[in-house]
Amino acid sequence: MRSAVGYGGLGPNLGVFRTRCQAGETVFLVRINEGEMSADLRTLFPRYVEAEAARLGCGPLKLTLPRPGEVR
Repeated sequence: MRSAVGYGGLGPNLGVFRTRCQAGETVFLVRINEGEMSADLRTLFPRYVEAEAARLGCGPLKLTLPRPGEVR
């Protein structure tokens, strides 16, 4: 997962994205518990990062996800 100002990864139950904010390096992290929908992570994690980055003064960010199954 990439942006012009950061990078990260998205697995079946974990999403992580690192960028620089006004206060310094910031990492956004989400973990899905067993039994929850991993497809939700792929849909919601980029929206979460973009919204929180804007709120924290890191954004606006626009994340680009690899296609499902694609390794980057």
